[in-house]
Amino acid sequence: MKAETRMAIRVESRMEKDPQECTVFETVGCLRRRGGASSLSFTEEHGDGQKSLCTLSLDSGVPGVRVRRRGGIRCEMVFRPGEAHTSVYEIPPYRFDMTVRSHEIKASLCEEGGEILLRYEREIGGERDSVRFRLTATPLKEEDPHDGQ
Repeated sequence: MKAETRMAIRVESRMEKDPQECTVFETVGCLRRRGGASSLSFTEEHGDGQKSLCTLSLDSGVPGVRVRRRGGIRCEMVFRPGEAHTSVYEIPPYRFDMTVRSHEIKASLCEEGGEILLRYEREIGGERDSVRFRLTATPLKEEDPHDGQ
C-alpha cells in the first residue's frame, strides 16, 4: 500500500436556500494513509483570488470526517453522526462563530479512490443553511517517463 497517492478530485457543494447556490470544481490533490487514518489535501480557489489548503481526514476507529481549511478561509469542521460541532470561521480579518450539525455522512477513501458525501446544517454568524457536499477522488495515472520519446 502506498503512503501517498495523487488524486483527481471533483467537488460539488450545494446550499439549499433561495436562490440555491452550487459550487463545482475539479483539482488535483494528495491522499495520505497512515495506519487506519486517511487524509486528502487539495487547494481551493475562491472567487476573490484567495486560496485555501483544504484537508479532509478520516480515522477508521472514529466515525466521521474532519475538514480543515487554512489560507484565505480558515476553519475546522467535524462531522460525526448526530453531533453538532462549534468552531470559528475566519476570512481574515473577520471571525464568525460557526456550528455544523451532521445529518448524513458517507465516507470511503483508499488508493483506488473514493467518495465523501456530507449533508449538514451550517450556521455562521446567525445565518443558517442546509448544505450537501460531495467529493469524488480518482487516482491519477502515473506518467510513463518513456511516453513522447
